[in-house]
Amino acid sequence: IMDKQALLSVQDEVMKLNREKENTIQIDKIIEKMEKEDYTDESKLNDYVKQIDRLNESIDNMIDIYNEDIKKDVGMTEAMMDIEGLNNLIDSEMETYNKEFVPTFNMQIKKFPVNIVAKIKGWFELDKFSSID
Repeated sequence: IMDKQALLSVQDEVMKLNREKENTIQIDKIIEKMEKEDYTDESKLNDYVKQIDRLNESIDNMIDIYNEDIKKDVGMTEAMMDIEGLNNLIDSEMETYNKEFVPTFNMQIKKFPVNIVAKIKGWFELDKFSSID
C-alpha cells in the first residue's frame, strides 16, 4: 500500500513527464514546420519570428522543468551533507568519550575513597561505545 506522500510524488513525476513530452512534441512540430516553409519571402519573415518565439517559449518551459529537478536535487544534497556532518560529530564525540572519559572514570572508581562511594552508589566500570556500521 502506497502512502499519501509517495502517491503525490509519483503523480508529480507523471505530470512532469507529461509536460516534458508535450513540450518536446511542440518543439518538434515547430521545427518541422520551420523546415518546410520557405522564409526567403519577406512576408513570411514575421511568421518565422513568431515560430522562433514559440520555440524559445517551449524550450524555456523545458528549462523550468529541469530547474525544478535541480532544486530538489540541491535540497537533497544539502540534507545529505547535514546528515554526514552529524555523523562526523557523533563519531568525534564517541571517540572523545571512549579515549578520555571512559578510561578516566574506570580508573577513578577503583581508587580509594571513590571506590567506596562507587560501591554504595552502584557505579560500575563503563564500556566503550562502538559504531553500528
